[in-house]
Amino acid sequence: MRAAFVLLPIVLLTSGAALGDEKQQCVDAYKQAQMLRKSGDYVTAREQLLICSKESCPSIVKQDCVPWLGEITRGIASIVVEATDASGKALSTAKVSVDGKVVATTLDGRPIDVSPGTRSIRIEAEGAPAVERSVALKEGEKSHAIKVELDVVAAKPGSGTEPVLPSSRPVPVGAIVVGIVGIVGVGAFATLGLLGNAKKSDLDTCKPNCNPADVDSVRTQFIAADVALAVGGAALVSAVVWILLRPEVKETEPTTSVGAALLPGGSFLSFTRRF
Repeated sequence: MRAAFVLLPIVLLTSGAALGDEKQQCVDAYKQAQMLRKSGDYVTAREQLLICSKESCPSIVKQDCVPWLGEITRGIASIVVEATDASGKALSTAKVSVDGKVVATTLDGRPIDVSPGTRSIRIEAEGAPAVERSVALKEGEKSHAIKVELDVVAAKPGSGTEPVLPSSRPVPVGAIVVGIVGIVGVGAFATLGLLGNAKKSDLDTCKPNCNPADVDSVRTQFIAADVALAVGGAALVSAVVWILLRPEVKETEPTTSVGAALLPGGSFLSFTRRF
């Protein structure tokens, strides 16, 4: 029981502080509403009057705030903004500002509350220059129509609305050249290897009294064949990797392609560049 008696004053003090803060809010809203009303800002004054008209506010505050709220609500004007593009198509998305304050971001035909008086209305849409209108609104004037035409231009590159261009992965010229080098190297290895084996067979008949110059010639051919194989193999591997990792390019970008073919009595090499 003693714990309950100790906690009770703490709860009462906390509740009293909360009530005091709420009453202070009522008084502050009462004062703000009067100043806003005199300055002609009915819309913001209504927000403050809604606070000081609460049931929990002191009676001396409510007795003024409640009737003022009714008067202000009746005196607030409203506008309905309609925007079209140059073709006459209605725009559903646009930013509407009244005296520099944004009051709407969509145009759905519903009235927008505005304080009476001369107001500067600004309508903006993406891709179009803003349009401003100066409108004189009477107290209580409802659904004042504001119709504007916005000069909407085509979307700029990078805006995400431009058409997606087709892409391709052309084989790089360098990869083809390196691949040709690899094929030539492997071919040279095969040719030198066959010639070396043929001469080596001839030397088998003169062992061990073969001419040293002939022996050196066969050895040189085998070494050259090994070098050609190493160079050709490395070139072919590089060409394959290059082709596999080649990037995509847009169809509008210039691309270059090279073709090669073996023909009877010679070879054919083509070079094509697309712009």
